[in-house]
Amino acid sequence: MDLDWNWFYSALAQSAAAIVGVFGAFLISYLMRLQQEFSNLTKQLRNSLNNRDKLHQEINQLNFEWFNENYETTYLNKIANLVYDEELEKSPEELYEPNEFSPFQSKTKSIEKIKRRINTAEQQLQIYLNKKEKQQDSTFGKLVPVQHPSSKLTSTLDKNKDYYQMMNDFKEKAFNKFTSLKFTLREINQLIDDAEKFEGMRKILIVSAVLSLLIFFSCVIYPLSFLPVFGNETITFEELTLSAFWNTLMSLKGLFLSILSIIITFGIGLVIRNVKNFSIHNSFETNLQESASMEKQPIWYQNYHQ
Repeated sequence: MDLDWNWFYSALAQSAAAIVGVFGAFLISYLMRLQQEFSNLTKQLRNSLNNRDKLHQEINQLNFEWFNENYETTYLNKIANLVYDEELEKSPEELYEPNEFSPFQSKTKSIEKIKRRINTAEQQLQIYLNKKEKQQDSTFGKLVPVQHPSSKLTSTLDKNKDYYQMMNDFKEKAFNKFTSLKFTLREINQLIDDAEKFEGMRKILIVSAVLSLLIFFSCVIYPLSFLPVFGNETITFEELTLSAFWNTLMSLKGLFLSILSIIITFGIGLVIRNVKNFSIHNSFETNLQESASMEKQPIWYQNYHQ
């Protein structure tokens, strides 16, 4: 029994077209669902980034310098008194007490302030001793009492109930801002991780689209180029070459197949183009991983979480 080439090529083309059609429909429906999910995710991420920027602005508006200075004044004055009384025996590192300094200030910064306060107190003490020595050596003129530097130590604020309330209110306000920023950064990192999953899906979809296009050309367009086969005509090897296919392409049948190929290629191209948009890095100008890192947060927030 001779093989009916018309039936063979027709059945092959129809079967392949059906497979590509079903696969294409699934690909498009899956693409639309992913597109909606990706759109929602990027929207949430933009809102989180805007919220982070707003919190940054609010945190930077808080006067942390004022809080730090007043928070540590009493303890620094105690250290100065040790210098004035010549009873200082510990190094600045040993004098550092976390509870005596602002939680919004780094340990290094606090130790630097201790060193500066010690140096200032030593200079004041030396000035006092020099004046006292000159006064003792003086034999003429009225003696003017030399005031000991420790008697000049006064707090910059009257530490009454209002003062402590003001400090506590500031600390609570800053803590609330930091807590909000912490959860916002955690949300951003989670959304970035979720968006990274689309990278793998994107590659799979692109490969699937290209594979569908190859199947369409090799199992639909190419077999259709041999139709119709008349009588007992057999297909020779020469007719399977690209040069023979080129001759067919220049015919009316080739024009129809070319138009069909262009339509399918254009459709697959749109799918690939949309799939390429499933990249979180293409949707945002900034480096998201870097923007959510600790180094990119306000210095007060970094110090608080050390």
